[in-house]
Amino acid sequence: MENRPLDVPASHFKALLEYWNSDPAKIKYPSALNSFQQILRQARNKQIVIFLDYDGTLSPIVDDPDRAFISNEMCSAVRNVARYFPTSIISGRRRAKVYELVGLTELDYAGSHGGVDQEIEDEGNEDLDLT
Repeated sequence: MENRPLDVPASHFKALLEYWNSDPAKIKYPSALNSFQQILRQARNKQIVIFLDYDGTLSPIVDDPDRAFISNEMCSAVRNVARYFPTSIISGRRRAKVYELVGLTELDYAGSHGGVDQEIEDEGNEDLDLT
């Protein structure tokens, strides 16, 4: 795996931090962004990997999940993070749907929706009712 520098410009995290602090409900929850320099010091000589959730983290929680869009600012911030660290978006949605919503090719995506059904079907259990 490629070693990436740990001297990440603080400006690359500005948009992410501003987004996080823009919602009063989020302020009561601790954010790793507020301690990022400390995390970098502790991670010296280690590989940092970033895993981000989609719904409610990169996009707002909305009544219709098909309308949970990532903002341009957040997309740019995630792209900047991915320049320095291997970055993945994980979700309970289907992997293809998350990729469709985000569209950043430099990231890895993981989705679990439908994964259990697919695994069961792949094992040749035709007698199971998956409806």
